[in-house]
Amino acid sequence: MKITNNFFLYFLLIGFLGLGGCTKKKENLPISFYFWQTTYKKNTPNPQDFLKKLNKNTNKNTNKNPTLFVRLFDVDFNPESGSAEPVGILQDDILKNISFLPKKTHIAPVVFITNQTMHALKKDDVAILANRIWKKVVFLVKDFTFSTFQIDCDWNESTKANFFHFLNTLQTLSNKQSIEISVTIRLHQIKFYKKTGIPPVKIGTLMAYNMGNVRALDTENSILDTKILPNYLAGLPNYPLTLDLALPLFSWIVVQRQGKVIKLLPQEDFNFKKHKFLKENFYEVTESQYVNGYYLYKNDILKLETTSKENLANVAEILQQYTPKNRFKKVVFYHFEKNILEKFDIKFLQDISSKF
Repeated sequence: MKITNNFFLYFLLIGFLGLGGCTKKKENLPISFYFWQTTYKKNTPNPQDFLKKLNKNTNKNTNKNPTLFVRLFDVDFNPESGSAEPVGILQDDILKNISFLPKKTHIAPVVFITNQTMHALKKDDVAILANRIWKKVVFLVKDFTFSTFQIDCDWNESTKANFFHFLNTLQTLSNKQSIEISVTIRLHQIKFYKKTGIPPVKIGTLMAYNMGNVRALDTENSILDTKILPNYLAGLPNYPLTLDLALPLFSWIVVQRQGKVIKLLPQEDFNFKKHKFLKENFYEVTESQYVNGYYLYKNDILKLETTSKENLANVAEILQQYTPKNRFKKVVFYHFEKNILEKFDIKFLQDISSKF
């Protein structure tokens, strides 16, 4: 689920509404969120306030027990030490605030692991890594009860052996506490599953975004591309795992320098007025400067890629055509952040969820 370096990443809740038929009301899929912030910022919404608002706008056919998907840390391979190391560990202030959520809120920890890590480690080291990660997760969320632990990794054909061994080791450890291991599933892992394999877990989350090539200068919107999405979906109905569906709410800024993409920046609180407008969604940096902790050089090109209600609804319609009504168990929106939730109101999220 990783989208940029330690840039953001996703998480929160399940709750929600059901649209009924004429004779019998049906419970629609629960709404969920990824919460990907590592520390509290001014744009971090209050989960309790959102939950109250969400439940207020639901009916009795809705599952009102929310799940908070919490990114705990990343794992990356350090070539200097020759070992896998935790990066961007969740700060205590986030965990303390999470502890004040309603008692019926479910917590689901998430750890992102780079594919580079799986490529670099030997088989024996993979098992050791699984043990270390499990111990660290249990320690970090020792004050919470959880039944699901998610691993986010963009594995491929060359790393599937190590990754699947890692998952088997992790599941052996988690079975002692009756905790289910889930994984994120990318679109290419659905399309090319005969090469990338089926992970040895019972449930996955299909990440239906980041469809285009973000490094290609002619890509219009790499987050959501309705033209190429159908190319990935032929095998979805028969994919042999229980699946949740993850959909994007975020936008980002693609920084181009001398004809190359060199960085992705969060769009939240970004002030485009400081930069020269070139054309729709394109700006030029006119003076070298720090922006949100990152140094931009004069003449850098800033390209805004965004998720709108319109293109998200279009993606949902396409997915609906390729999936049976009960294919997904819940819809997970990425990610839980104040500006995003102000842009996408609860009713719209409920309408998207009702399509599945």
